[in-house]
Amino acid sequence: MEDFEVIISEEIKLKIASDDHGNITRKEILECFENHCGKYCQDTRKQHLDSSGNPSLWFVSETNKGRSLKIMLVMQDGRIYLKSAYPSTENVRRIYDKYAK
Repeated sequence: MEDFEVIISEEIKLKIASDDHGNITRKEILECFENHCGKYCQDTRKQHLDSSGNPSLWFVSETNKGRSLKIMLVMQDGRIYLKSAYPSTENVRRIYDKYAK
């Protein structure tokens, strides 16, 4: 993958590092981006639109240690902003495989 920067706000960093979100690290997020192959899915639900009204994007990928995560993001002005991340479930993986592969 080309060089890229994933912007993770302090608020999001604390959220994904919590027990509720699986204690996810920045390193794991970056590994998932590097290991991702396939398309992004769109989340068009109103609460997941970005500030311009565009849908947020998401994908499922694995860390280098095989941990499967759902990564949610928005892209604005050529930058990637992390919205959230958590361990993927079997159902989330099934949806992703159906629509993004």
